[in-house]
Amino acid sequence: MFHYDELKSKYLRIREKVAGILNNLDSLWDKYLCSSVYSRSLYADTLLDYIAEIEKKLGVDGGEKDNN
Repeated sequence: MFHYDELKSKYLRIREKVAGILNNLDSLWDKYLCSSVYSRSLYADTLLDYIAEIEKKLGVDGGEKDNN
C-alpha cells in the first residue's frame, strides 16, 4: 500500500504531464484554427502527428499501449 507522500508525488507528476500534453494540444489546435489556408495544412499535419503519439501512449483506437 502506498504512503500518502508517495501517492501524492505520483499523482502530481502524472497531473503535470497530462496538463502539459493538453496545453500543447490546445496550443496546436488554436494555431491550426487561426492560421492561413497555406499554414493550416502544416499545423494539421503536426496536430495529427501529436494526436497519434498521444493515442499510441494511451492505447486509444486499437493502438498498442506504449508503456514509456
